[in-house]
Amino acid sequence: MNTKYLLIGDHRLCENYGSFATCDQLVELLRPRRLSIIPVTRMDQDYAYMPLNFDEFDEYALLVNNGSVLKMEKRSIDSCDKVIINAEGSLTNHTNAMQCNGEYRARTRYLLFLAYYAKKFCGKEVSIINHCIDPNNSKAEEMIKKIYPLLDRCWVRDHLSIKKLEKLNINSAKFVPDCLYNYQHLDNLNEKKKYICISDNATIGYAKWDYVKFYKSLITKLQNLGHEIIFLDGNMWKATELFQEMCLELNIKWIHFDNTSYIELAKLLKSSKVLFSGRWHASILATICGTPSVLFSTDSFKTRALHEDLNIQGSFYEQDDLQYNLDEIASLLVSIKIPEYKLINFAKEKRNNLIESYKSL
Repeated sequence: MNTKYLLIGDHRLCENYGSFATCDQLVELLRPRRLSIIPVTRMDQDYAYMPLNFDEFDEYALLVNNGSVLKMEKRSIDSCDKVIINAEGSLTNHTNAMQCNGEYRARTRYLLFLAYYAKKFCGKEVSIINHCIDPNNSKAEEMIKKIYPLLDRCWVRDHLSIKKLEKLNINSAKFVPDCLYNYQHLDNLNEKKKYICISDNATIGYAKWDYVKFYKSLITKLQNLGHEIIFLDGNMWKATELFQEMCLELNIKWIHFDNTSYIELAKLLKSSKVLFSGRWHASILATICGTPSVLFSTDSFKTRALHEDLNIQGSFYEQDDLQYNLDEIASLLVSIKIPEYKLINFAKEKRNNLIESYKSL
C-alpha cells in the first residue's frame, strides 16, 4: 500500500506572490505521492479559537480526541501515514499583533498545535518544513522549544533560522532551500534588460515615516537618469492602494497579484536590470532569472540571510533607514553588476539541494 501524506499549510488561497508560488512548487515536489491537503489562509480571525499558550495544548487535544473541535483535521490526521506542515511565512515577527489583541498570530498556533497533536497524540511521522524562524515573541518561542524536539524533521530555508533554533537549544534543524527554487525559468537568457523593478516589503505599511514619498522620490530620480521603472506591489494590505495610486500618478506599470501571475512576474524580472526589494520570494524569483537584487529588511531576517548568501555588493538596508539613503540606493541600483550566470548557478545549486532533500520525505 502506498504511503498517504497529509500536507497542512497550502497557502495558494492567499493573495500573495510568495504564498502562492512557493506552495505551487511544494505540491510539485511532493508529486506523485498520495496527498491530502488542508489549506491555510492568512486571516488570523479564521483560527482565533486556538489556545494562546503551549500549556493549554494538552487540554485542547482532549477536546479534539472527543470530537468537540477540529473534526476535519482529526479525520485527516487519522487517515494519513505522514504529516507535512508547511510553515511558510508563519513564524516571523507579528507586525499586526494589534489586530489580534496583542497575541501571536492564530494561524501559527493552529499549525504548531496540529504538529504537536499529530505527533504526541496520534503517533504520526511529522515534518515541519519550508520556513523561517524569527518570531520575536516569547510565547511562540516557548511553543517551538516544546514542540520541535518531538518532530521527525525540521527544515528551515535560511541559515539565520538555524542559529535562532540553536539559541533555543534545538540542534536538529536542517537547511533546505525554499520550495520556490524548484521553479525553472527557461526563456532566452539573452533577453534585453530594460527595467529597474522597485518593490515593497511585508511591513512597509506600518512605517512611521512617509514611505510613499520615498518611493516617489526614488522612482523619479531613476526616471530622470533615463531608466524605465516598473513597480512590484506585494499586496501589503495597508499600502497597496497607495502604491496603485502612486503608479498611476507616475505613469509606471503596477504589478500586483491581481493582474500578473508569478510566471508572468518571472518574465518581467528576467527583463529587469535589478530588483529593489524587501520581498523574499520575489528576490528568489529574480535570482532564478539571473537578475540581481538590492535588498532591505522585512518581517524577519530572511532578506538579510539572502543578502548574505548571495554575497550582494553594497549595503543591506533596514526599512526605517531607506529614507536616509535614497541617493545611495539609486546609485547602487544603477551600478550593481552581478553576472547573470552566477545567480542562475546559485539557483540551480539550491534546486538540486531541494530535490535531493524532498526524496527523503
